[in-house]
Amino acid sequence: MSRVAVADVAGVASSSIGLLVDGAADGPVEFAERTGRPAVGALDGFAVGLRTIVAGADGVLRESLRLEGLAASLRLADASDPGWSWAVRLQEEDAPAVERAVRRAAAGAAVTVVYRVVGDDGVARRVRERLRRRELDGVAPFVIDGLIELEPEAEDDALRAGGVVMRIAQLVAEGASRADVAVQATELIAEGYDLARVVVVLDDDADARRRFGGRERAASAEPVVEVAIEAGAERGVLVVQPRAGRVAPDVAAAAEMVGLALRCIETRDRHARGATIDDLTGLPNRRSFDAGLAAACARARVSGEWVALALLDIDHFKRVNDLNGHPAGDEVLRRVADALADGVTGEQVAARAGGEEFAILMPATDEARAVAAADELRAAIAAIEFPGIGRVTASAGVATARGEVVAAEFYANADAALYAAKRSGRDRTRAFHRLGKTDLVLLEPEPVRTAQVLVLAACASANEGLLPLHNERVGELAAETAAAIGLDPAVVLRCRLAGLLHDVGKIAVPLELLARRGPLSEAERDVVRRHVEIGADLVSRVNDTADCAPIIRHHLEHFDGSGHPDGLRGSQIPIESRIVAAASLFATLVEDRAYAPGLSWQEAIDELRAAAGSRLDPAIVTATIDVLHQRHAAIGHALDLDDET
Repeated sequence: MSRVAVADVAGVASSSIGLLVDGAADGPVEFAERTGRPAVGALDGFAVGLRTIVAGADGVLRESLRLEGLAASLRLADASDPGWSWAVRLQEEDAPAVERAVRRAAAGAAVTVVYRVVGDDGVARRVRERLRRRELDGVAPFVIDGLIELEPEAEDDALRAGGVVMRIAQLVAEGASRADVAVQATELIAEGYDLARVVVVLDDDADARRRFGGRERAASAEPVVEVAIEAGAERGVLVVQPRAGRVAPDVAAAAEMVGLALRCIETRDRHARGATIDDLTGLPNRRSFDAGLAAACARARVSGEWVALALLDIDHFKRVNDLNGHPAGDEVLRRVADALADGVTGEQVAARAGGEEFAILMPATDEARAVAAADELRAAIAAIEFPGIGRVTASAGVATARGEVVAAEFYANADAALYAAKRSGRDRTRAFHRLGKTDLVLLEPEPVRTAQVLVLAACASANEGLLPLHNERVGELAAETAAAIGLDPAVVLRCRLAGLLHDVGKIAVPLELLARRGPLSEAERDVVRRHVEIGADLVSRVNDTADCAPIIRHHLEHFDGSGHPDGLRGSQIPIESRIVAAASLFATLVEDRAYAPGLSWQEAIDELRAAAGSRLDPAIVTATIDVLHQRHAAIGHALDLDDET
């Protein structure tokens, strides 16, 4: 048979049809299943059709068609026209599959083929045709009977596609990865469309292409169909293989949904990556690093092992940007990040902490090894040659701890060491536990350093009433108490400054009055009391400390209103003044004087409690004592650790 032709073979077809049982009681499908022959007379009232293909002596196949009730279902109003052609109504892509099915039936095989027919309304509807060869002696070499009916499983392709699409969307909602969607979508599409095989092939999945190629692809009874997938940054293709005797369904909607799912996952993963990875350098960002630092500190608290943290900062980086532009600065950051990523070993983690600052977390590392590691990383940075820029250096600060490690405090210590490295000349590594008093003073905020200078200047005469250590103690305890009760950082700083400066006005009080061991007269007491007014006036003249003036003026007011200089009571007294008053009393009670030794820690606390409600604010007394207890517990723990080592 050289071709499939369409012609008017009414005479031959009528002869062959006459051999069939006309008007069978069975429905056309039942009769065909029982007898193996389509029943012409039973077509009326059923959405089925009969195609008779007669093989002529010349080898040409000619067909005759009766659609009856099927024509209405397929929206084919002109099917009764003698010149009407079934072939021109086939979906163009499906015609080769239909031709192959006819050839196989002509060879003697019982064949079922599913294909699409385009109605007058332009809609393609799927039909199933069962083809079987029948010998017809004396009329023609043979006849192929074809019973055509609507494909029940495909009456609503939109519904089928919708089910697959919804299930693919659910995969994305459940957080599936790209690989999971690519695999599971193939199963959903194969099941939903009743396909022999399906595979989603992405640009980066050469293995999938090989799995669907070669002998397996060549052995298919039906050719595969490929539908492009827009999968985001990469392209892909949905490859489907129909079952034998069927044409490929329209899987465009499924392919579009797979592409949409993959694009959604790509966007989701990019956002997730952006939440933890620095876009410029590819290193973990500060948020991710903080989580890792907290976890490492938690492990150290359980194991008792050392943990180290190094902060590295590129020296004079602003100059790099100003002289060479931000693109050049970005390239410096990228290459420094690469050097750090290559330089860390084992469980060490390098991250970008922000700007030109990088952080290195080093679990199970003591100070000596941490400093050595930081120096090696700085050397690697210094060895990089940047075109048009030359070389850059980096400063590093290292903090180490074991046992009870608080992440925020740990990071602050490393930052303090880094600041000390910068202030002491750059291009060096400093360890927090090796910092001296001068380093620590340099680390203080500018207002605190100003206050310390004022105190030192006021103490130059070594007056008994002006002891730098006393003022430091008052400032620290006042700040800790303010922080403990949840005051704003600005208020905490004011408490620190006011504690440092609360007695600075004593510079105007005669030394003999401050050093006298016996009682003072009322006039002499008035002179001493005036130091709060003098001190407030002094600090109000310095910008960095002016906000502390009212705190210093009122820190000798009493909670019950019996204090001075203004007789304020209760909440009329600034809260900072009430905090400094409690801190000052405790520091005074525990300090040794030339004329008397200081009280014990517990005795001083008892005195604070006794003053609550009269001289001091009871709530502030409670908060101050809580801070002192925490300090005492921390000192005891530190002593225990020293004993263990």
